[in-house]
Amino acid sequence: LTTPLIRMLIDKKYLEVREKVLSDAGVRNELLLSRHELESSKALLDDYEAALVELDREIAPLFLRRARPEERLDTFRVAVAPHKRIPVELLSKIFAGCESDPLYSGNRRIPLNTRYPWVLGQVCSLWRSVSRNDPGLWRNIIMKATPSSERLCEILPAVASKTLAIIGTAEGIDHIVTLASTLIPQVHTLEVELYPTSFKSMFDRLPANILGHLENLHISLSPETSANPPLPVVLTEAFSSIKSLRSLTLECDDGTVPQALALVFPWHQILSLDISDVEDVDVVAISKYIQGFKSLESLSIYLTDHRADFTAIADTQLILQAFGGLPQTLRSLCIQGNFAYPSSNSTNLVLESVQLEAWGRLVSLDLITADIPDGATIKGLLRQCVQLV
Repeated sequence: LTTPLIRMLIDKKYLEVREKVLSDAGVRNELLLSRHELESSKALLDDYEAALVELDREIAPLFLRRARPEERLDTFRVAVAPHKRIPVELLSKIFAGCESDPLYSGNRRIPLNTRYPWVLGQVCSLWRSVSRNDPGLWRNIIMKATPSSERLCEILPAVASKTLAIIGTAEGIDHIVTLASTLIPQVHTLEVELYPTSFKSMFDRLPANILGHLENLHISLSPETSANPPLPVVLTEAFSSIKSLRSLTLECDDGTVPQALALVFPWHQILSLDISDVEDVDVVAISKYIQGFKSLESLSIYLTDHRADFTAIADTQLILQAFGGLPQTLRSLCIQGNFAYPSSNSTNLVLESVQLEAWGRLVSLDLITADIPDGATIKGLLRQCVQLV
C-alpha cells in the first residue's frame, strides 16, 4: 500500500466512525456537537494520526530496500555497457549517416531499429567527426609538445576534459601555449612533464591565476643544463595562485625536492602527497615539511641513494627517525627505496629506539626495500593496519 492510499483509507474509516458516534448520540450535521463528542472525535483523530505515523515509519525502510538494488543494477549496467554513458541523441547522430553492410542488406538503407551490422569504417569516420565537436566525449587529453601538435587547436573542442597532461621539450612549447590557455581552466587534474626552461616559458605566457582551481597536480621536472632557472623560482611563479589543491605529485631530479616543498603552497589542504627521487641526505629536511601537512591522509615517498653503499646503521636510523613524527591524519604510508638494512638484530634495535607511535594509526603500510626488516618489531605498533606490504 502506498502512503496516499493509506491516508485515504484512514480518512474514510474516520468518517464512518464519526457518523456512527453522531448517530448514536442522536446528533445531525446541522446540530452543534457537545464537548464530550468533540473530545471523542479528537481522540479518534489522534489515534489515527499516530497509526499513520507508525505506518510511515515502517514503510520508509521498504522504499530504501527497493531502491538499493535498482541503484546497484544501474551501476552494473554502466560498467558492462560503456555506450550507455553516451547520450542517445549523440549515438543517433553518429549512426544516422551510416549505411548497413551491403553483404547483409543488399546495399539498401536500413532503419536504425534493425539488428543489421553497420560498416565499421563508416562508424569510425562519423565518430571522429561528431566527437571533435562534442566536448562531452573527451575525458583525458595528453598534449605532446611537437610541431605537429599545432593542429590540436583545430581538432580538439573548445572545452577540455577533467584531466590534462602536457609532455614535451623546449622546441615544441610554443605550439601548445594557446591550446593550454583554453584547456587548463576546464580541468581538475593537471600533469606537467617538462624541462624547467620549457616549464617557465609556458607559464610565463599564461594568465597568472589560471591554476587557481586545480585539485590535483603532477609536476615532473628534469634539469637539462646548469643554466636552468632555480626550481623555487620556476614553481613559485606558476603555482602561487593555487587555492584548492588536494593531491600533489613531485618528480624533481638532482635533489631539488626539498626546494619545491619549501614553497608557499596551500599545504594544509593537501590530502595526498607523492614525491619521487628523494635522496637519503634530504630525508630530514623533507620530513620537517611533511609535518606541516595538517590534513595529509596518504604519503608515498621513493628514496634514492646518493652513494653506492647505504648500509650504515646511523643512516638507517636517520630515515626511520625522520618519519616518526607523521601527521595525525595519515592513514596510508608507502616508503620505497633501493637501500639495504643492516643485520636483523641491529634493525630491531633501531626500530625499538625510534618513536613510531604515529604508525599505529595507519590503515595501509608499504615498506618496499631491498632488504625488509624483521616484521615482528613493527607488528605491535600497527594496531589498526589492515594492509601491510
